[in-house]
Amino acid sequence: MLDPAALDEVGAEHAVTVTLFGSLYPDVLPSTTDPAFGLTTTNAASTPYTLTIMTWVAVVFTPIVLAYQAWTFWVFRRRIGTSDIPAAAGLPAGGHREGEQVR
Repeated sequence: MLDPAALDEVGAEHAVTVTLFGSLYPDVLPSTTDPAFGLTTTNAASTPYTLTIMTWVAVVFTPIVLAYQAWTFWVFRRRIGTSDIPAAAGLPAGGHREGEQVR
């Protein structure tokens, strides 16, 4: 169960975001020098061809990404403990062997 205070915070953040961008509409990035130089939703949008290509790319690659995420979750699903960590091998923590001169 989510904390009611956390839900209030999320609701407030959404309200601020909607109010900010709703008050800017149709401007995406208003210009401070001349309103004619501002970026609007119309001139910020891609062409229909680009949107079609990007839709097909998303249709193909979204399931691939989700499948990869599911696979990695399955591979790394088991928690490990200190008993799963092998004993130390190689050089000791100091970085040199016993009796060896340190330069």
